[in-house]
Amino acid sequence: MVIGLIVLLLLAAALGSLIPQVGAAGPAKLEAWRLGSPLLFAGATFLQLTHIYTSYWFLGLVVIIALALAQTVLQQIRKNRLVSEPVLALDGVPVRWQNRAARPEQIIAVLQKKGYRLQAKPGNKLLYRRFAVGRWGSAIFHLGLLIIVLAGLLALLFQQRGYVQVIEGDLFSGQSADFFSRDLGLLQKGFDTGFPVFLNKLSPEYWENGKLKNLAASLIFPENGSAEPEHAALGINRPVSRHGVRILQGLDFGYTVSLMHTAPDGKEYPLHFMLTNPQDPAKPFTGNGNLPLPGYRVALQFYPDLSMHSPVLGKPILWLTMERQGKGTVFNGLVPPGGSIPCGEGALSFYRVSWWSGLIFMRTPDMTLAYSGFILACLGAVLLYLFQHRTISVIFIDQGVVVTGRCSRYRPLFAEELAGITKELAEL
Repeated sequence: MVIGLIVLLLLAAALGSLIPQVGAAGPAKLEAWRLGSPLLFAGATFLQLTHIYTSYWFLGLVVIIALALAQTVLQQIRKNRLVSEPVLALDGVPVRWQNRAARPEQIIAVLQKKGYRLQAKPGNKLLYRRFAVGRWGSAIFHLGLLIIVLAGLLALLFQQRGYVQVIEGDLFSGQSADFFSRDLGLLQKGFDTGFPVFLNKLSPEYWENGKLKNLAASLIFPENGSAEPEHAALGINRPVSRHGVRILQGLDFGYTVSLMHTAPDGKEYPLHFMLTNPQDPAKPFTGNGNLPLPGYRVALQFYPDLSMHSPVLGKPILWLTMERQGKGTVFNGLVPPGGSIPCGEGALSFYRVSWWSGLIFMRTPDMTLAYSGFILACLGAVLLYLFQHRTISVIFIDQGVVVTGRCSRYRPLFAEELAGITKELAEL
């Protein structure tokens, strides 16, 4: 039962790696899924598949596994405590021989030479054990698994996870309300990191074919209690830890096209469009959004370079389509860097290109408990498979001596060992 439940848990965890999860995937990816497959997205949301690790059904599965493991551990402890008594009704096949001259001390010497230790001498019987500690291997192994599951249960209840997209040169406040999406434990209400983060620079590296090679970011923590701000280097496999919060570099990133809307009175309103990163370097970065003017909307296609085959910024091209409600398309054409087009009674200009990056913030319970469980599980596995508990019983009867025994596993090897011991005892 326990194995089946653990397999089911692993399948659920694998499902969480295949389905975009709130708090780890960007809003654009979730929105694209919703628009592309609305029924599938609605079903996944209803079944809490978009936040599997903090869902109620996943929590229930973990609780059931924990109870099953606890029951298994208690049963094995009771069984081992009974086995520690001199039980002589063993399940091995008796081996008999006639040797009335053999004395108990001779038999003891032979078995001790084989690594067996005398545990009890009730009446005309001798009970020997080898690797007695090995009988606790299964209990220790399952106890380690139980501790790991309990550590996971604590994470389900108390973890905090948030996703945000930050433009180069912008500051993220760290406040719960400023996250794009959050995935909170069942006992958590919000997630404040306790510190702001400034994205100083994003540095993507590409292979010659235009595929992403590496992604690194430079972070600045402006409030660190000292005169000089603290700098940190962030990478895909190099998270940054601060005040119990881990910052991970997300795989979502792209160019930000910044437009400036100039109103008729001369006031300027900056507009930042975080464009979606295409998988094919020959395709443009795309995005869309509303303008401050009522009824105006724009769609952008951005090529970082005139070659239209490179994601590296060179001589950029921006194709902009502007629509006005009730009048259709009012502009559809190229806008060069620094160029301007009419927009209502004002103007819309293309003034800057920069990177944006998805950042993941996580605060989870301390992992010491999980590490302890892993160490216990490894210790239990070693005892279980390398120190097989073996028991030999020697019974003196009028016709001679009966030797029988049992072991936890590898019975053919134990039967061969028992036959050799019996032969040696017969020659005394």
